[in-house]
Amino acid sequence: MKHIAFLYLVIFLSTPLFSFADDYYWIDPAGGELGDGTKWDQGVAPGEDDYVYFTEPNSYTIWLDDYYTHDRMTVEGSDLALDLNGKEYTLDTTNDNNRSVVIGNFDTGSVTVSGGGVYCHDMFMAWNGGDSVGRLNLSGAETFWQGHEPYGNWYGFFYGATGDAEINVTDDAQLIHGHGQCSIGSESTSKFNIDGQNSEWFVSGFFEMSAYGKTTANVSNGARARMGLLKMATYRGSAATINVTGKSHEAELAIENYWNDPNGLHIGGAGKGIINLTGSKMLLIGHTTIGEKAGGEGELNIYDGSWAELLGSVAVGGSLQQAGGKGLVYLYDDPHNGDFADLNCATEEEGQFMVVWPDGTIRMDGGEISLILYAYSYANPIDLRGGTLEGRGVVRAYVNNYGGVVFPGAMGGGYDEWNILDIDYDYTQDADGTLKIPIMGDSGGDGWNNWNYGGLRVNGQATLDGFLDVDLWNDYVPVYTDEYVIVEAASVSGQFINAASEYVFEGGTFEVVYEPDRVILTHFESEPRCTEYPIADFNKDCMVNLVDFSILASQWLDCNLEPTGFCP
Repeated sequence: MKHIAFLYLVIFLSTPLFSFADDYYWIDPAGGELGDGTKWDQGVAPGEDDYVYFTEPNSYTIWLDDYYTHDRMTVEGSDLALDLNGKEYTLDTTNDNNRSVVIGNFDTGSVTVSGGGVYCHDMFMAWNGGDSVGRLNLSGAETFWQGHEPYGNWYGFFYGATGDAEINVTDDAQLIHGHGQCSIGSESTSKFNIDGQNSEWFVSGFFEMSAYGKTTANVSNGARARMGLLKMATYRGSAATINVTGKSHEAELAIENYWNDPNGLHIGGAGKGIINLTGSKMLLIGHTTIGEKAGGEGELNIYDGSWAELLGSVAVGGSLQQAGGKGLVYLYDDPHNGDFADLNCATEEEGQFMVVWPDGTIRMDGGEISLILYAYSYANPIDLRGGTLEGRGVVRAYVNNYGGVVFPGAMGGGYDEWNILDIDYDYTQDADGTLKIPIMGDSGGDGWNNWNYGGLRVNGQATLDGFLDVDLWNDYVPVYTDEYVIVEAASVSGQFINAASEYVFEGGTFEVVYEPDRVILTHFESEPRCTEYPIADFNKDCMVNLVDFSILASQWLDCNLEPTGFCP
């Protein structure tokens, strides 16, 4: 018996003393100091291992006169203001999957923080059920909420798990965490407002913006959003929009991807993702996909006074390897007012590219796209693999039209030399590519200036094949003596399949003149014209003849099915 008693004593002395967590509820609707025991339901202040609950159904302020640590905090049915008085408040649970903070469990919970810092492990907002609402407001210099232990681990924040989340970070405040998600459920929503000089939302790792729900994030007036890897609108029915707005490029969206996944930004997976830049800037380390998956949509809109620096390759309307959903890159600027829209991409190393798939479009209403490396000595290509490059502006890249559409257009800007599509390097159009030219007036006898039709200017070599497609806009009828310079280049080789010497279309017929450095449409006549191209008119000359038969014969029994085992 003495041996048993001694064994029990050894076990007791060698076992650490455990302090089990208790639940503490704040009971004073008028607020007070966090460490005041009279304000808690147990009559004493909670300890470091205790759970604290703020459930008083009204607005009240709690302030700190010291540094405090609790295990877990839940705010439910309360509008809680935390005045930290320059102190720090820590929630460091390792229980219940690190769920250290819950704001809005089944009901509405709101927390407003100022004057200090909050450290926590994982945080959840609008956690259980469609009626849950979570609000977090951070305001003022030296105010932060951080899911990162000093010199320790990073933690995740989850906004709008099943309900609705609202987050405001203003006036130099900071929201910082390691990873996370928002708008996770199909009925959930999230709204982020990051506003004011030096206000920042920083996610060091992966963030999924709108798994199944809807998100709007506004970054404005010198604020900044920084992430390690961002996926927007992952699944069908989801939607995510980021608006970055300001002046002089002060507001910023930065994706600093140093992960093993080379894709740093996904704008629209199977849902719809949109990034709007106005008077602001965007920086990305890594590759970008826009409208990556079938059924999905993605847009990158670069409005006046904005620039985007995407250091890796870019896919529009699919992934880097294959076609997917709908993608759009749109540039709009007003150079006469000094507001420029610029996109630099694929500028990190040789072999990068911008690919535009069949449902992808690059639309330029002014602006400049550059894929230049090494101070103009080398540029990466834009490959149109069924996609469209349209509008007016400057493209500093090789442009390869592989079955796509290049559509330089008179888009109504009216600025000298701004109704052309200007390509700094070579332009190559293959047998499946199309050059589409709109005409709604002549050049006014002033060459490239003040013209009223679409034209392609290539500072390198233009290699032509494929098809020409001309449209007369606004019921315009050309004059026989008018000349339309639709291509001008350092040198021109090849010709269009359907316009070797003349071009017949629904409006009439043009003579096509190929010069060493230009392609000209002239001598328009209203007859003959082509009312409709026959289905078997492969070369689009409005007749089915031996030329079309030879095209058919050259591809007889070709099969592009994958895997090839499905071919007969």
